[in-house]
Amino acid sequence: MLKFQVFFMVIFTACCVAFVGCNRMDQVLEPATEVPMVSENVVFLAATTDISAVAVGEEIKIDLKIAGGLGVAGYAPFFVFDATALKYINTTQGVYLPSGGIWLSPERSDAGNYVVRLRVGDSTTVGASVSFSPVPDVPAVLEFSVEEGLFKIPEQQVPPGLASASSEYWGLSILAGSPLGADTKPTPVDGDGTLATLTFEVIAAKPGLIHLLEPNLSNTDDAPLAATVQNDMIIVNASEVP
Repeated sequence: MLKFQVFFMVIFTACCVAFVGCNRMDQVLEPATEVPMVSENVVFLAATTDISAVAVGEEIKIDLKIAGGLGVAGYAPFFVFDATALKYINTTQGVYLPSGGIWLSPERSDAGNYVVRLRVGDSTTVGASVSFSPVPDVPAVLEFSVEEGLFKIPEQQVPPGLASASSEYWGLSILAGSPLGADTKPTPVDGDGTLATLTFEVIAAKPGLIHLLEPNLSNTDDAPLAATVQNDMIIVNASEVP
């Protein structure tokens, strides 16, 4: 239990800072070329509705999907989006992993501020920061705040090709893990499905970029899984309300 929970907490922290020094950021402005999905663990973004002409004020939902999954027991993807075009609302877990594991994500509350939602098994905690014990009946020692899962990317870390006076890029991290099996390891899953669904509100009549930077898949032995990322960019084309 300790190994499982500590591993996913470490992965979450790592993906929160994954933007720094990542050699894929200079590809953000170049949409991925679609190729046949023939390898295992193919991760991609897919809009659930038409995003070619969205009105300001509408909400859109973007699925994070996997095809040909093999031995997937957890994931901690890192996204980048233009916060001047899109307002992040929340992320909900897909049905790919069995229920009863771990889920950690930032979300916008009814009051308009951001909080963190942590679900471990049947227990859910929501707050500006959340903490829990990796061992039952031991005081909580792991704590995570909103700023670790949703944050503005410093201007000096935005590549020149992406930098724009009219845009402000934010990073978004979520985390999910399978429940433990009889062998006390996370339960691995194979096949196709939806890992998560991201919801944004369109706030400006301009192209809104959502980019999957890293999928960060892991297997039942808490080791990183190789993944092929396809369709890693969504461009929302927004217009003013008629």
